[in-house]
Amino acid sequence: MPTHEGTSNGACCFFPFTYKGVEQNRCIRADRNFRWCATTNNYDNDKEWGFCPHCNVAHGGTAGGDCCHFPFIYKSKVYQKCIRDSNGKPWCATTYNFDLDQKWGYCGGNYSSCIIVM
Repeated sequence: MPTHEGTSNGACCFFPFTYKGVEQNRCIRADRNFRWCATTNNYDNDKEWGFCPHCNVAHGGTAGGDCCHFPFIYKSKVYQKCIRDSNGKPWCATTYNFDLDQKWGYCGGNYSSCIIVM
């Protein structure tokens, strides 16, 4: 997802990234009033960042372009970030309870959305 403002001139979010020695897998609010992400794999070293769009848009699945919903319930377990399917692709629920609603999409599955996942 392309960022705005910050130090990266609209560069894409890079997930996961390291912030204060901790791996981050989504936009965070730490030390800022709005959600932001690093645009390199290690914010601690590079200090490159930008503000995130209003949500992480899920692609494909049954999402219809809805935002990922965090936390979400899948197989009676609560998840705070995208999880990987059997093929290793990250996905999320787009409602609180996937077990009931079965609504989901891939996290950054459309690379033109500009999310960089390593």
